[in-house]
Amino acid sequence: MQDQPRIAPQRLTGSGPAPSIGFLIDWLGNSPYQCQILRRVTKEADDRGAQLLCFVGGAIAPPGKLNPANAVFELARSRNVDCVALLSSSLGNAIGLDGLKLFCEKFRPMPTCSIAVALGPDVSSVRVDNESGMQALVAHMIQVHGIRRIAFVRGPPASDEAELRLRVYRETLAANGIPYAEELVVPGDFNAASGREAVDILFVERKLAVSSVGAIVAANDLMALAAIEELRVRGIRVPDEIAVGGFDDVQQAAFSLPPLTTVRQRLEDMGRESVRLVLEQWIRRSEPEQVVRRTEIVTRRSCGCLPGYAAGRKSSSPPGSTLGFDAAILRRRQHILAELARAARGTMSAAGSEWDVRLLNAISEQVRGDSPNVFLRVYDALLRRLVTAGSDLSVCNDVLSALRSRVVRAISDPKLRMRTEDLFHEARVLTSNAIEGVHVARRLQGWNAALALLDAGASIASASTLDELARAVHRYLPAAGISRCFVLRLHENLDAPTTARVILAEKPEARKSDPTQSTIYLATDVLRDAVLGATTGHAFVVFAAKFANGDPGAVVLELGDVEGQGYEALRVVFSSVIARIPD
Repeated sequence: MQDQPRIAPQRLTGSGPAPSIGFLIDWLGNSPYQCQILRRVTKEADDRGAQLLCFVGGAIAPPGKLNPANAVFELARSRNVDCVALLSSSLGNAIGLDGLKLFCEKFRPMPTCSIAVALGPDVSSVRVDNESGMQALVAHMIQVHGIRRIAFVRGPPASDEAELRLRVYRETLAANGIPYAEELVVPGDFNAASGREAVDILFVERKLAVSSVGAIVAANDLMALAAIEELRVRGIRVPDEIAVGGFDDVQQAAFSLPPLTTVRQRLEDMGRESVRLVLEQWIRRSEPEQVVRRTEIVTRRSCGCLPGYAAGRKSSSPPGSTLGFDAAILRRRQHILAELARAARGTMSAAGSEWDVRLLNAISEQVRGDSPNVFLRVYDALLRRLVTAGSDLSVCNDVLSALRSRVVRAISDPKLRMRTEDLFHEARVLTSNAIEGVHVARRLQGWNAALALLDAGASIASASTLDELARAVHRYLPAAGISRCFVLRLHENLDAPTTARVILAEKPEARKSDPTQSTIYLATDVLRDAVLGATTGHAFVVFAAKFANGDPGAVVLELGDVEGQGYEALRVVFSSVIARIPD
């Protein structure tokens, strides 16, 4: 399946207020899938000059059940937001396709985009080709590694996406002459805990012998990564005794021990496309679009494949070309550049235009002896640009492997070929050092951020009055990377629409002329007027809360560099404090 061509972000122009996008999500805890998509949505909205409100309200409750957190989704209406994008794959895990369609009715006629689940022709959607990805993963386990007993950790039964992956698993077994075994299919809910429980179910509850299960394939990476950890705890070696595969290719997949073989769906692309679709509908009144992105298998150590090589490829150097080096490179130049682009998977833009041409020219000059050390200099400069931009460095090894396979094949002289192999080894060392440096910096940054959040959380938790809460927020939240915070109180009136007051507003640009606690807003306008109207170029996360007298409320925090777990921790702290603040 070919992806549709990407459209460069076009910043909105005009004298009117910037459009606001409501992004609906279930939670921001230890969920790399949601967090990766949210990061891209946030960046794309900023690049296009739109404002973003991320409503975190838990999975949508089915009829007859109540999830109080869902109340925050009611604020994603009317003038508060102009467009809506929702992460349907997680929001709808308890209500299924029909429930999601009914839920989206409340947002009409606003432009709406569903991520990961198609909701019909009247709602834009961006999703992935689940079938080809899951089929490739299961077939890889069977055909490349010779595994015939493959356990499957399924997702929530109400999730169409999860059920589709299970169906493809069964079909791929049948296509390879392997009977379906019910004992090998384990329940899951896309959360890490069910990945750990799956291992327990297989080997304790069902008493299967470890030797009778050749692989565990999970319907998402979070469950697969948890399964690897549980296997390690039980002393079961991955991949020596059991191979493991997942689906998503979240950032943690490349850095787990062992690195996870998975199906890559381009989460950043999905976030970017959802913003593009709703804004184009809002600006041009265009018709809803249905976008499908391709998937691809990424083989790593957890299935038994060695890093840097396609499955089954020998690691020895290929024979030298009978052509001269320059002639061989020139003849295959466009093919080499195309292979580098495929290996980069669209993640090397920060390296600058024609990065692939610069790399190929540099290695060619060095092999010919024209410019000693030019290749490592060019590659080091490329790495530095990627590090500065915060890009994913794990693809660099794939790029090096693609370049090496073509360049070394074109060298006939055994000594020169060996020296060139050494060059690629040094380039890999540079990559490893850069990755380790990034990890160290992130650990230090994460540690400092965690300490700042601990201080903020402890101070906020100790507040017993609104004034104490305001002082704690003012003193500690900015140090934790959150410069703006609003607490809203909503009121239900029998003879008027729901109204709202801003009872706490922390922002660097605060003025004496700002509205006070006595200012009354319509709840359908309060976010636009009191939060977004006070600033531009910022994104916010919105959580539900409840006051001591039962009044509903909301906490609005600026979205910054704080990890998702930090926002979830603050949600718990704020909810606890607000629930006991007296009137």
